[in-house]
Amino acid sequence: MISESYDGIFSQLNKKSHFSEMMQKDPDQQTRLAIVGFGLIGQRHAEAIKATPWVKLAAVVEPEGSASRDAVDPSVAVFADITQMLDDTRPDG
Repeated sequence: MISESYDGIFSQLNKKSHFSEMMQKDPDQQTRLAIVGFGLIGQRHAEAIKATPWVKLAAVVEPEGSASRDAVDPSVAVFADITQMLDDTRPDG
């Protein structure tokens, strides 16, 4: 599984103080991210975001929105259009 490979990366990065400080970030202050395109790469990005404690997936933009709704957490907004997403959701990145 992809998330298992991230564990090794995180254990190496955790040795650096800046990374360690970010790991301690208050979950209420998570950086909210959006993914545009939810194919194979977009899904891998979503897995990486899910495995990273200080970030949260806020929105997904995918023209085939119905397929994306099945693949993401129900709390994540799914949009068919990037303009609509930006009007409704203000991600940090």
